[in-house]
This record gives sequence, C-alpha cells and structure tokens, in this order.
Amino acid sequence: MALQIGRAISNGVRRSLSPVGIVLIVLTAVYVLLFSSSVNTIIANQLPPDVQQQAQIGLTLPLSSVGAGVVGLAALVFGMVLYIAAARAFTRTGPDRGSVTGSLFTRRIGRALVSAVGANIVIGIATFIGFLLLVIPGIFLMVSFAFGLFVIAVEDARLMASLRRSWDIARENRWRLAGLLLLVGVVTGLISSLGSVVSFVSPTAGQVVSLLVTTPLVVVNYAIIADAYLQLRDGGSGVLDQE
Repeated sequence: MALQIGRAISNGVRRSLSPVGIVLIVLTAVYVLLFSSSVNTIIANQLPPDVQQQAQIGLTLPLSSVGAGVVGLAALVFGMVLYIAAARAFTRTGPDRGSVTGSLFTRRIGRALVSAVGANIVIGIATFIGFLLLVIPGIFLMVSFAFGLFVIAVEDARLMASLRRSWDIARENRWRLAGLLLLVGVVTGLISSLGSVVSFVSPTAGQVVSLLVTTPLVVVNYAIIADAYLQLRDGGSGVLDQE
C-alpha cells in the first residue's frame, strides 16, 4: 500500500502531543542542553582566560574539559536511549499507548543501544559515500534505511537484520518516503533558523531559542516517521487509525 503522507503528518503531530510525547519533548530538551553545553565548555576551556571573557560561545558548564567530555558522552547515550524509547512509544497501539512506562527505556536496552549505534555508523558511512558519488544514491540509501532504528527498537532486531528489514519496508514507497523526509526536513530547517538569527545578537539566547523551538520539532518529526513505519509495516494502518 502507498504511504499516505498527510495521514502520517496528522497522526504524528497528534501523537507527539500525547502525555508520552510531552515527556519525550522535555527529556530531549535536557539531552540537547547537556550535550551542547558540554561541547561549548570544552571549546571555552581551550581558549586563553582573557579570550574566554570576551568570547560569546553560548551556554557552558562549570566543569573541566574532561568533566564536560564525560557529561557529553553520557548525554549522547541518554539521547540514543530517548530515540529508542520514542520509537517504541510512537508505535504502540495498546491501552498504554499514551502513557510513560519503564519498558520503553529498559526492554533489552543494552542490545538495542549496541545495534542502534552500529546502525547509525553504517548508515552514516553508506549515505555519505552515496552523496559523494552522486546525490541520488545518497538519498536512495537514506530513505531505504530510514526505519532501521525503529526495527531495532520495536522488533528487537540486530544490526544487519534491521537494515535488511528497513530496506524491505521502504521498497515500494521510496519516493513518497523521500518526499516526506524532505518536507519535514525543510520545515524544521526553516523554523530552526530562528535560533541562528538570534545567535547574531547573543549566542546564549540563540541557543535557548533553538532549544525551545527545535526540540519539539525533532520529536514531532520522529512521531511522523513512526506513523510512516507503521503504515508500511502493517499495510496502511497508521498509529491513530488503530486507536
């Protein structure tokens, strides 16, 4: 069945506004804040003291470079756990579909983390090479592997099995899926540019604005892709259509 882009968008937006969606937005904001602040701290610590006082870097942490590196690494792991939890939350159709449960964050999380990190590395390298060769192969690979993390999180698949499964799910809808990804990417980019504009006045204010504006969009976009995954996996049944 063909992917219904309008239904994926409407279902994704509505699901991201559920209780579990709101919790994921807040937790994602925490992750982004910790990671970006730790990176800023490492950069600031490399500057001479007199330059640090004049430089406008953005939000920083009162930590050494080593401490900030530890926080940044922990934030990355936390962020990956959040994406796995979001994939599970936005694809649930049972009575607990809108609630926050521990299993979202804990079920086989170690194996899921390892597979997800490996999948991101493989997909990143493959799409990068594809874009270097020609743009179309890069887009083709990006779309074909778009559901890899969902397969890992929801179907408990391992690395290579998740890539094969994602390829099969996207097989007959690659152009529609590419259009959906392009649409949400352009909208996100345009709205996120507000933070960049504010950064010219104050990097810290720009970072805060970007955090407040971009974080909800990231979660909404993820919910939209989750509905597309359900549609193509289940032959057209989107998230809210099964509720």
